[in-house]
Amino acid sequence: GFAAGDISEAPSDTYKKGQVMAQDPKAGTKASKGTKVGLVISTGPSTYSFSDVIEPADTDNYDSNFVVLKDAKGNAIKHWTISQATDVSASGITTATGTIEIYSDSNMDEELSSYAVSFKSE
Repeated sequence: GFAAGDISEAPSDTYKKGQVMAQDPKAGTKASKGTKVGLVISTGPSTYSFSDVIEPADTDNYDSNFVVLKDAKGNAIKHWTISQATDVSASGITTATGTIEIYSDSNMDEELSSYAVSFKSE
């Protein structure tokens, strides 16, 4: 049989958490008895965080703005109602980029502003 080699972990968008995503020597390779087999185990998708100060887009016409943080796929991650510059944050995001969309109210009838953002690796 084989012997346990180095075991490491790495994020993967393809392999579920806990799945073997690589081994050395590779499957199908002929190896002598006692050969150490190294494994790379998936920790699941990479995750990202976001932290910023968001400024309201139009305080002259609106008492507050509704801010939505979306991932690169357009999924809403988190939202806030702000009336002044506000520290906001989110974590556990599974894409590296996204958008901030600022609306006049929570009905999201009128978009006042929108811009791209990058997330930090956790």
